[in-house]
Amino acid sequence: MLNPQQSAILKDIWGFDRLRPNQERTCFAAKVRKRLPRRDPHAFRGVRGLAEGEPRESRARETVRNLPRYTCLELPNFALKLIPIMTHSSRATLMILCLAMTASCSQNETPAENTQDSVMQATPTVPHEYGGWYCPDNLGGFPAVDILDWSAVPVVNGRMATQEETQNGTSLIFVDADKYPDARPLDMKMPRLARFFNVQSDKNELVIVIQALAISNDSIVGFRYLNGGNGSARLNEVTLLADDEIERLAPARFVQFNVPIQADADAVWSVLTSDEFSATLQATFDPENALEPDWNQSAEVNFNYPESGAITRAFAGDVWGSFYIQIDCQSEQNQYVEKFLLSRSQTSKETTLSITCGPYGTDFMAQESILEKWAAEVKKLSESLQFQSDIARWTWRIDSLQESDC
Repeated sequence: MLNPQQSAILKDIWGFDRLRPNQERTCFAAKVRKRLPRRDPHAFRGVRGLAEGEPRESRARETVRNLPRYTCLELPNFALKLIPIMTHSSRATLMILCLAMTASCSQNETPAENTQDSVMQATPTVPHEYGGWYCPDNLGGFPAVDILDWSAVPVVNGRMATQEETQNGTSLIFVDADKYPDARPLDMKMPRLARFFNVQSDKNELVIVIQALAISNDSIVGFRYLNGGNGSARLNEVTLLADDEIERLAPARFVQFNVPIQADADAVWSVLTSDEFSATLQATFDPENALEPDWNQSAEVNFNYPESGAITRAFAGDVWGSFYIQIDCQSEQNQYVEKFLLSRSQTSKETTLSITCGPYGTDFMAQESILEKWAAEVKKLSESLQFQSDIARWTWRIDSLQESDC
């Protein structure tokens, strides 16, 4: 028999406040209670990509080194998550690396030469101050666009965008007329297809320019990435494509969809990134087991597309409270990207997994089917992990109360 305090805990976790012998989950809980250690089982997350015999802290250093510049302010929080699994000497090393990375963010970065694209970019200038900065995870506001559909995206032409239009995916930068009374749209018809050297992905990416402004002696453009998300730059930092260049672009499509998962983000993150789930997920995209046994050791996510090309940048971590993974790749024929975003519900444990991968050519249908199977397995594993965690947490709290009563 549970006392009132124990019943309250049970109701908080499961939604019912008493144990019924004829309920299956009650019987299961009783079995689990006997074999699980008494601890608070909230720590799902681990460090990805450890080679055999490689210390965890070496992978942590690699992960920190590869963090894009826009996440540098998150490094202290990121470091705190790694500290429990590191040795005392390695903790000091990690914190020094965090300080070094944070300091480097305040310096201008010159992009490396992109040998796989003929469009060269000048050294970036001091960033402008008018908003619309790099936000590759804004997949809800600006989803990926198939190349054949780029000219059909919503835009504003011939006038300044309203605040509502900058919030509904029509435009990007809202300009306060009281603060900048002389701001005006440039004499350009939107949208325009262009190239922009993205220092975060180390690629000369295709972007759709949806806004061009003259403001405070600056010429600013706002754009959406073809693979989803948004950014902005000065006009001289983008290269507008001519009609014949656009015609030569191969048609390509993105796979993008959302998956609601009845589990918290920590559980889903563990399934996406932990070695424990690599083999199970591999079966969905590599049924013939053709990959090398250590394929996941250098991966940030438990997924693999064999035609992706060479990785230019990889990121997996917390961005303003949401878990986000982005893998940028480059081949002679394609600029491939994988984006996985976890959005937490404010009222329940439900997490939405947003997936954007591509662009794909003739294998689009096959890759769409593979990703759907993979996502279904991620959902199944995450919800199972959440169930086990809830059982263990309930058991731990009940046992703690019983010991306190004694």
